[in-house]
Amino acid sequence: MQARQPSFYSVAKVSDSVDGRFELIVLHLFILLHCFRHDPITASISQDLVDAMTEDMDRALRQLGVGDLKIGREVRTMAATMHVRLRSYEVALEGEDEMLSRVLSDSFCSDPVTAFDADVELMTIYVRRAIEGISRLPCRDLIQGHIVFPQLIKNTNHGCSCGGD
Repeated sequence: MQARQPSFYSVAKVSDSVDGRFELIVLHLFILLHCFRHDPITASISQDLVDAMTEDMDRALRQLGVGDLKIGREVRTMAATMHVRLRSYEVALEGEDEMLSRVLSDSFCSDPVTAFDADVELMTIYVRRAIEGISRLPCRDLIQGHIVFPQLIKNTNHGCSCGGD
């Protein structure tokens, strides 16, 4: 899974924690949902992805040892956070990179005041490149799950950039 790529934690400095991983999963869900909405065939898959994400949240919480009495409430809280993030990303994507960077900073930086601009810039470039690349894939590849995300690469000459698809 793309959200487990070590470069997110080592290069982009995403927190290697339950929260950091959750945010990465939601970000990648957003990228897919955004790309899927442009085609009637893949748009029908979107609800299935959201449902699978909700089921996975339940499973993950159980694996972390959250008790049965708290699972429902925790999943509802996570699902609400997920929907807020999805909407925030969608609105930010319509704006300039500065707007997207701000939303990404809010999601991934525990203290946005001390966040490194290069880390947020790297994530902004990554999101734009991922959407650009996935949007060009044939519908059959998307349906079959043959999706290629770009790789994160730290460019020592010009700050951070995003590698090829």
